[in-house]
Amino acid sequence: VTTQSTRVLPSDLSPDYHKPVPAPAPIVQKPRPKIAISPAKQEVPKITFASGKGPKVVFVIDDVGYHDRFERLMFSVPMPLTLAIMPQLEFSTHFSREGKKRGYEIILHQPMEPETQFGESDPGMIATWMSKEQVQRMLKLDLSTVPDAEGINNHMGSKATQNAKMMRWVLEVLKDRKLFFLDSMTT
Repeated sequence: VTTQSTRVLPSDLSPDYHKPVPAPAPIVQKPRPKIAISPAKQEVPKITFASGKGPKVVFVIDDVGYHDRFERLMFSVPMPLTLAIMPQLEFSTHFSREGKKRGYEIILHQPMEPETQFGESDPGMIATWMSKEQVQRMLKLDLSTVPDAEGINNHMGSKATQNAKMMRWVLEVLKDRKLFFLDSMTT
C-alpha cells in the first residue's frame, strides 16, 4: 500500500496568509436559568401514572444508585418518571425506598453481559456463562437490593439478551414475582 502526501507551499496559500489573524471575539457567558430544586425531605405530592387505552410515553432515568449527587434535582422533576436503579450499590436501596415514597415507578437496572466488555463489570452482572441457578440467584439478590422494583430493564446486555435460554431463566423469575421486562434495545 502506498500513500501519496501533498505538500502545501506558501505560494499555494492566499496572498494574505502571512498577515496576523485577529483575535477571536471574547466569549460572553450568558447567565444560566435557575432551576428550582425542592429540598430532599420536602413533602412532594404523590405522582399518579396515566391509565387507559392508547400510547403511553415513559421517561426512564437509568444508572441510578452510583451516588446521590443529583438526588434533589431528580426528585424535583414535576412529572412521572421511572427510576432504573443499579443493584448492589451504596445508594440502590435508598433510591428504591425514596423513589417509591415519592410516587415514582421503580425498576431494577439489571447489569447483563454486553457483546464487548469495557473494563470491570458492574455488581450483580448476569453473564451467559452462568448456569440457570446462578442466573436466577443473582437476579433474586439484585432484586433484594432494589426492593420496590415493579420490573427490570437491562443495563448493557446485548450478548445476554440475544441468548434465548438465558432470557427464559430471567423471565421465569419475573413471572413468579409478577414483574415486567423492559428491553433497553442494546442489540
